Amino acid sequence: MNTSRRLLFGVVAVMVLLGVWAVPAAAAPRTPAAPALSEAAQERHPYRGKYVYKRALLRVDVQHDRIKHALAAADLVEEYLADEEAAGYDTSGMEVALVELRGKLVEAQGHNETAAQILEDGAGFDEEGYATDPEQAKETMRSANEEMREAGRALHEGNREFRQAFREYRRSKRNQ
Repeated sequence: MNTSRRLLFGVVAVMVLLGVWAVPAAAAPRTPAAPALSEAAQERHPYRGKYVYKRALLRVDVQHDRIKHALAAADLVEEYLADEEAAGYDTSGMEVALVELRGKLVEAQGHNETAAQILEDGAGFDEEGYATDPEQAKETMRSANEEMREAGRALHEGNREFRQAFREYRRSKRNQ
């Protein structure tokens, strides 16, 4: 494969990587989940509590998919860096950034799994998702939402730092 094709492959690989993070992040809902309802509010709106819980479960699944896709994209970047190194470019800075990115993804995965476990335990909710103990349900939702926020922060920070390293790599590559 000649140099221009490798460059084209590299650019396409990086664009796919950025697309994997940008599109799901833009599509992800930015509004926080509503807290569990009190007993009086649950009598007025008997189905709302059930949907708050189900929405949280859905958010955990979506975040899990984002992390999974980001890990797949990181594998693709690793292949790209191997090709760049074979072509004679210094990829040491990008390799460090990739290791840091993978660390952030593992951190995000841990927070996401914790949130999933909190929701799976479902303290304060019955099997159908209705709040049986409003105070305990509020605490369940609060702690699950906090874990999801931490996972989102880790994803965002890893993406931002990696993109900065990639910009610097492109600048240094132009100067070689």
